[in-house]
Amino acid sequence: MKLASLHGRAAVLAAGGAIDVATVPGSPFTSDPQSISRDWAAFRLWADALDGELAIPFDEEALCCPAPEPSQVFALGLNYRDHAAEAGLPIPDDLVVFTKFQSSIAGPFDVVSMPPGPTQVDWEVELVVVMGREAEDVTVAGAPQYSLSKSLRKFSPFGPVLATPDEFPDHKWSSPCPKPSPGSRSPWCSDPAT
Repeated sequence: MKLASLHGRAAVLAAGGAIDVATVPGSPFTSDPQSISRDWAAFRLWADALDGELAIPFDEEALCCPAPEPSQVFALGLNYRDHAAEAGLPIPDDLVVFTKFQSSIAGPFDVVSMPPGPTQVDWEVELVVVMGREAEDVTVAGAPQYSLSKSLRKFSPFGPVLATPDEFPDHKWSSPCPKPSPGSRSPWCSDPAT
């Protein structure tokens, strides 16, 4: 399943179109894309039963950030060997974890402006994991059951969808993405984790 925010409304992408969650007859869910995670198990059952015939065409540029108001945002630093080498930094023995502010969240087609001062920023492709329910002391083996997907304003764009693990049947990532040319959009791929 692919959950999206279309014009700021929760939508499921299917059959080359989108199904507005709140307009499906009898839907128990609102149009708020962030509210879906509060009852993820029920939403997943409901969404899996949707009739693809309800999907209507949409403009891709109408896709917004699929989780626009996360309560917490954690990031991992130097989690790719190539990135550490590129930065001239040693590969850390332990994960480097840091937080980001909610204001850093942006959608896949939002303009990300350089603030005054910095002369260089890194372009990176990241995998976003959205935790659909509270998790504490979760083992590596138990982590998949909890998954759905730098803190300057709009410096954490993601989307266009939140894709459930079944959308990645072989669990392999594509080859590294080329850096975009000025004005281009991020490609749909991820660097291989090492």
